[in-house]
Amino acid sequence: MNPKVNWMEMASEKKRLPKPQRRWFQLRLRTLLVLVTLVSMLLSWVVREVDQRRREKVVIASIQSWVGSRMWCTINYPEPETSWWNKTIDSAFGERVRSLDLSHASVPKGDLSILRELKALESLKLYGTGITDLTPLAGLKNLEALAHDPAQLSDLSPLSGLKNLESLRLSDTAVSDLTPLAKLKNLETLDFHGSTKVGDLTPLTDLKNLKSLTLSFTAVSDLTPLAGLENLETLRLNHTALSNLTGIAGLKNLKSLDLMKTAVSDLSPLASMKNLETLDLAGNTQVRDLTPLANLKNLKTLELMDTKVSNLNGLTGLDKLESLTLYETAVSDLSPLANGLHNLEELDLRYTGVSDLTPLTGLKNIGYLYLGGTSVSEKQIEELKMALPNCDIVR
Repeated sequence: MNPKVNWMEMASEKKRLPKPQRRWFQLRLRTLLVLVTLVSMLLSWVVREVDQRRREKVVIASIQSWVGSRMWCTINYPEPETSWWNKTIDSAFGERVRSLDLSHASVPKGDLSILRELKALESLKLYGTGITDLTPLAGLKNLEALAHDPAQLSDLSPLSGLKNLESLRLSDTAVSDLTPLAKLKNLETLDFHGSTKVGDLTPLTDLKNLKSLTLSFTAVSDLTPLAGLENLETLRLNHTALSNLTGIAGLKNLKSLDLMKTAVSDLSPLASMKNLETLDLAGNTQVRDLTPLANLKNLKTLELMDTKVSNLNGLTGLDKLESLTLYETAVSDLSPLANGLHNLEELDLRYTGVSDLTPLTGLKNIGYLYLGGTSVSEKQIEELKMALPNCDIVR
């Protein structure tokens, strides 16, 4: 074996081995590039945050010229709830505009375009501004609450992409089509009070998170689209042409139902609403039979003013009832109230046929009793005062 050849081969092999220094240098260079990239990203973010706040200050200055000294026009008042991260960033760079109340402000030409810069805006009130075009709000993706009344607008399409919207109050509008709201799955509160052209509720079918829905003074007559809104707790349908409640028979979580001045006569769809606490049937001149209410054990407030009710037997077991209004009904016999209504605190019997108050003597929690327009004698009143010394009797 030739040692010279072996030595030469070993030397050649060493030349082929990677130099540790160069590899270390490559690692250092990569790390440096990563750090430079991260620092650049951080600086870019800081610049954006600072610039955004600068632009928002310009917007605020303009808004303050609109509102003048109006006390109800406010920015970030009361202080909106926000995450610890947002609070930290705000303390470092300045506060973002998250809440804005422009109520009764004189918005130049009714143009809200300047609000496009308020990217963090979560709550906006436009009461009394006369705004008719919501297009500038389309890009406010963080908006959670919007209120406008009277809202003389007819097009809701600018709101169709506001996926974070939880509360929408647009009273007295000229809106007829609710389709733009169909994909706003986070909506919990919806109020179209006084929007007389609203009739078709089909676009609301999939808004499963709705808890409060106000459709007073609208053209609504069919409640079928609401059948699957199982989280609904408050439903206001007063002053509508509604006559059939079948569509909401399965809404077991309803706590408050306002049917004042509707054409409803049959209450049987309400029979399974065991969580109902407040029911307003005032002005429903076709309502006579209260039997369907017999199992509504959580009912606390019942308004029956100006109905055709004459028999109270359906109320016998409603032991949580606290307030009962029978104003201008044909009721004359109060004996059904004597058995079980021990939590009754307020009873309105004005302009009824009641003359005998004896059934009330055992209802020790009654604090207010209204008897105007009845034929109850002074003797009856004195006897009741003896039995219920804490009751304020108004004639």
